Amino acid sequence: VEAPIPVHSVPQAVGRSFGSRMESLGAYVPPKSVSTREILDGCKTKIGFPLERMTGIHSRRMAGDDEFSIDLAANAASECLARSKYKPGDIDLLICCNISRCDGPNFHFTIEPTTASQLRVRLGLTSALAFDVNNACAGTFTGILLADSLLRSGAVRNALVVSGEYITHLTRTAQLEIEQFLDPQMASLTLGDAGVAVLLDRSTTADVGFRALDLFTMGHYHRLCVAQATDQPHGGARMITDLVNSPAVAIKQAVGHATEVLHRNDWDPAELGSIVMHQTSVTTLAGAVREINAHFGRTVCTPANVVNNLAERGNTASSTHLLALWDRIHAGQLESGSKALFAVSGSGQTVGTGLYTFDDLPDRMRRPVPPPTANGVHAPRPFRLDRLPVPVAVGAVGVATGPGDTIPMLADAGRACLANGGIDPRTIDLAIHTGVYRTDFMNEPALAAVACGELGMNADEAAVAERRTFAFDLGNGAAGTLTACYVASRLIAAGRYGRAMVLASEADPNETAWPANLVGVRRTASALTLEAEDRGHGFVSFGFRHFPEHVGAFESFTGWYEGRPSVHHSADRYEDAVTRSVVLTVREFLAAEDATISDFARVILPQRGAEYVTALGRDLGVPAECLVIVPDRGGDHFTSGLANAFVAMGTPKPGERILIVEAAAGVVVSCASYMG
Repeated sequence: VEAPIPVHSVPQAVGRSFGSRMESLGAYVPPKSVSTREILDGCKTKIGFPLERMTGIHSRRMAGDDEFSIDLAANAASECLARSKYKPGDIDLLICCNISRCDGPNFHFTIEPTTASQLRVRLGLTSALAFDVNNACAGTFTGILLADSLLRSGAVRNALVVSGEYITHLTRTAQLEIEQFLDPQMASLTLGDAGVAVLLDRSTTADVGFRALDLFTMGHYHRLCVAQATDQPHGGARMITDLVNSPAVAIKQAVGHATEVLHRNDWDPAELGSIVMHQTSVTTLAGAVREINAHFGRTVCTPANVVNNLAERGNTASSTHLLALWDRIHAGQLESGSKALFAVSGSGQTVGTGLYTFDDLPDRMRRPVPPPTANGVHAPRPFRLDRLPVPVAVGAVGVATGPGDTIPMLADAGRACLANGGIDPRTIDLAIHTGVYRTDFMNEPALAAVACGELGMNADEAAVAERRTFAFDLGNGAAGTLTACYVASRLIAAGRYGRAMVLASEADPNETAWPANLVGVRRTASALTLEAEDRGHGFVSFGFRHFPEHVGAFESFTGWYEGRPSVHHSADRYEDAVTRSVVLTVREFLAAEDATISDFARVILPQRGAEYVTALGRDLGVPAECLVIVPDRGGDHFTSGLANAFVAMGTPKPGERILIVEAAAGVVVSCASYMG
């Protein structure tokens, strides 16, 4: 039996905590350059549209021959780390934010394990908590917002936020499928590939770093841009975009929000040295410039401060802002000490604004990459313990089961949760979806944004003047729900949000595509609410442990079977690896909490069936009467296991202590102590 590794307790903030600053920055673009003329010439149907003139895109970089999403992310992260004062073993948090997880040819789209788990191993981040975020083109700034919040609270000392966007496979699908002028796949002809990474730590002064960072989601508009598997026999993925309404909604809301954030923080727009918008097309940038200047009644945006790197990059999705920043730094157009405004937008529809003051980062980034130095001895800290400053409690819970597609089932679970708690959906200001498997392989927008739209969570323009909801997807496999509870609890405890909803949904795509090769997840959806609790009950502490030696023990990815998109999966002694990993992690968690298993009145384990829960309970020494077992209806409850367990358990008694455990491919194990 392995000896437990000494506990790494999360450091807490000491004294006044300022916002995060960019300690290092990295970017990578693949070497292959393809012109817009070549893209148009490659279309099956001739398109008589002045694409280059309307978009300003002359060429873009394209990967996909021997480099894919994870490679772009790894290359950018490696450069970022090479320029940083931190060594890989020093990193506390890794968040991967790319939309595309196309990691190989022939629509090889990774599902499990997460990109973050794989990069954690590849980059040697032996101490990092790692998970994925998906929020369309707003993904990287979603990761930055989460990292900034955890840094401010003292939960982490630094964070690496990474995105690797190999998205030009959408271009290839569009070239085969576009049939006419202003086809809804036209936006796919503007895409480019890139990887970016930013290493954030806590600023030591109020005049450096992020002064403000705010994002919100109008889920009513989630249908304006959707990416999912094509239904055509040539295979691949496609992106359907409303070319008129999508930019119109984004520009209107982005300008109003940026103005509000500038005013709230007493920033004069004339002081902005850089205005970095989502790089989609020169037409969209020009529209935003006109709107901003008209709003202020004077020239605020000029060619000197509006960043435009479209000519040779195209639209690189979630990597667009940091790549544009990288290009501006290396063009000598960004000075140390200058101020920047980041205008964020992504399908869903998510809108955001960041205000940032640079230290000497531009000067440091223009210097040659320093030669590698000896890493020294970094004792791995794979087990992390974090005790919340205040408990955060589960409020209402709702569950739903199939038959049915992902979105209706998710909406049913959300409605049940709201009804069970008598909750007005407009009081939810944070929504996180954690499900992994879904119908139609939908990947954009975030399903949390879809849920906001379906459930009326401040979902349209009329609502945002009063109250806002921020939505995103968080991925950590079957451990995603407890990871989301941790992130939401930290954000609530810090006062950033009042009430959160954590949603999950699972639907095995192979039920129709490949019935002989089912993944085994139960068709189900769930929702639970979280809020701070002044009576002392709720989540008290969380523990996480990664097992990099088992990162490949279970793998699933998209492929094709008899002309239809399907899930391919393989396991190498996965069940045994999970069991041993859970036993070790629970032992470390109990030691860190100075507790024994008998101190917990109830124990919630991964709900993979009654037989599995009973056997794992025996390995942990849990009395049978203490185990919470969801009625076994076949299949793994997966990310909805926690919500179903709360339903099966009923309301915890006051003072009753509950141990919660989840485990996922990677292998990652998460634990929590919950007080009734």
